[in-house]
Amino acid sequence: LARRGVVLACGGFPADDDLKRQYYGHVRDGRQHRSAPPPGNRGDGIRLGQTAGGALAQDVAYAAAWAPVSLVPQPDGSTLPFPHFYERGKPGYIAVDPTGRRFTNESASYHDFVPAMIESCREAAETSCWLLCDHRAIRRYGMGAIGPAPMPLGPHLRSGYLLAAASWPELAAKMEVDAGVLQATVRHFNANAVRGEDPDFGKGTDAYHRFNGDPTHKPNPCLAVLERAPFYAMKLIPGDIGTFLGLRVDGHARVLDGKGTPITGLYAAGNDMTSVMGGTYPGAGITIGPALTFGYIAARHAASAGVDASFTEMLLRLSSRPIADRLWALLHELWVDRFVIIGVFLALVALGFASAQTWSQALLLFGLIPPLVFTLRVAGRGSVALQERGRWGLVAEQIAGHLGVPVVA
Repeated sequence: LARRGVVLACGGFPADDDLKRQYYGHVRDGRQHRSAPPPGNRGDGIRLGQTAGGALAQDVAYAAAWAPVSLVPQPDGSTLPFPHFYERGKPGYIAVDPTGRRFTNESASYHDFVPAMIESCREAAETSCWLLCDHRAIRRYGMGAIGPAPMPLGPHLRSGYLLAAASWPELAAKMEVDAGVLQATVRHFNANAVRGEDPDFGKGTDAYHRFNGDPTHKPNPCLAVLERAPFYAMKLIPGDIGTFLGLRVDGHARVLDGKGTPITGLYAAGNDMTSVMGGTYPGAGITIGPALTFGYIAARHAASAGVDASFTEMLLRLSSRPIADRLWALLHELWVDRFVIIGVFLALVALGFASAQTWSQALLLFGLIPPLVFTLRVAGRGSVALQERGRWGLVAEQIAGHLGVPVVA
């Protein structure tokens, strides 16, 4: 049984259909959706937290991190979702709705692309769109699960994952889209793209768009005419890469009940904890940093039985010292012998500069010193003192367990 607390970190609920129907508006409306995360992320941690009285946040901007996905046919007849992150922003690609018209800036964030698709398809029979490109673009950049040349297109054409045609009217027929509308869309786009302009949606007009484009392509890294046959189409539907909506927590990662009171011994981190960004998506990986941070906070708080001021107080004491003294004092505060520090530091520096290609890679090795030296001290002495276990939290206890040494008061 847990002696100090329980941390819920089960990856949110992207694989739970009931919760998605409850919190994904388009799924509640009966629209299709496929989630890319593992099928085991079924909201188990969130449900456990709720049974203990934990409150689920209801005020996030979006319940999940959206991403358009294509469905890749598998040998057993099933399909797997493939998220489309970047090729939409490359030159030679456009996206059209079921009517054959463009509806958004293809180089915008994948998180913004899905709401635009949903809005464009409110009156359509299904929520989907088509990603289009010409032969030059697909061989240079690929498309969805299809890599660039020399990766073959044949298997994907035979499976139906990719559609191809020698002309736009022929491709429109395969897409079941009005040929006249699709031709007019491509003609209008090409007329502006040849000048590097997109007056309709501004593709390639800010730094994020251009990052998703091709810096070697001029004048606009995100725009090129679609003119070299054959032409290709791939269907995209709404998807996600993880949920934002989760359990409410306080600054110690403790789960809060409906009145905002912390539940003793219960913590949440990762996607079981509600998004620190309120369900917005400022950049890729926005769930990773908070997951690491609040997991660390939760472990320290649980290990210290609710008192976690020592590390902060130590940093405050060190803040007034010169930078070189701060580093030395910090290591000394962590109960590390100075001579061992020097020996391990010099060894790691030598190893780093011998194997690393950059200064940053070598300096990162410095982060290995505290846990490595601590492990050496534990192994040499044969026990872990209680005060060290408190200072290092769960790390000390885990190391002691692996080494088979006792924990003493």
